[in-house]
Amino acid sequence: MENKSIKISGRQRLLTYFRNGKIPTEEHYSDLINSMVHKDDDGFSKDKENGLKIYSDDSSNSLVSFYKDINSIDPFYIISKDKTDPDCLKLQPFDELGDGQDDNSTATFFHTNGKIGIGKTCDKYKVDIDGFVGMRGRIGTFKSDSVAADGIWHPIILNLKNGQAFEIVARAGKIGTGKFAIMHATALCVFGPKGGKIRRTNAHYGFFWNKLNLRWTGNSKNYMLEIKSNSNYGDGVDIYYTVTQLWDDELFLSKDSYYSDKV
Repeated sequence: MENKSIKISGRQRLLTYFRNGKIPTEEHYSDLINSMVHKDDDGFSKDKENGLKIYSDDSSNSLVSFYKDINSIDPFYIISKDKTDPDCLKLQPFDELGDGQDDNSTATFFHTNGKIGIGKTCDKYKVDIDGFVGMRGRIGTFKSDSVAADGIWHPIILNLKNGQAFEIVARAGKIGTGKFAIMHATALCVFGPKGGKIRRTNAHYGFFWNKLNLRWTGNSKNYMLEIKSNSNYGDGVDIYYTVTQLWDDELFLSKDSYYSDKV
């Protein structure tokens, strides 16, 4: 990284140059000017509407560099602008090797369209990670709700068409009843119940009919996924479920591969 050789004086030293009775020299005025912030030369300014405004010049994409202490020669982290499509902020540790080659594997990209790339730019998904992901838990947020555990079928995902794939985790039971169940399922469907498959893994306490169940219903143009308990758990007992969407035709396929509502 190129280091500027312009001398910058601290406030106390500048004060000694301009004390009463002192005659500042050209060098003193030069120190004063170089110790001030200039929007055009330094690339940042501040106003009430936008707060701190930072600019980069044509010769460099770097915006902010972080140093461990005032004596450090090289930064340990850099924020720069990246001219991908769309534009994004690039956060990356400093390249100690200095080979000049972009190594995106250590970078995080924040695109202006709200997408985030970790280890790579992200041009398609909301978040794209080039590497393994570790997490304590995973919750489906496509839908999270509850229905009565009354032995009756209840729709949980409606107005479906084309190809669909979901992961469902559901749980039912109330202490003191002796009836408990949990289910993990993968539900796949292409154009209605005839093209649907559901793979369930059930665990239950009590009789086997305490298990939970899923089914596809409807027709090839409009179908739904339903859930129920195989027995009536009694008043006030619900099936709580979360759904993760595993597939999206519009995102993954060409337009001639699915029916669209868009004209």
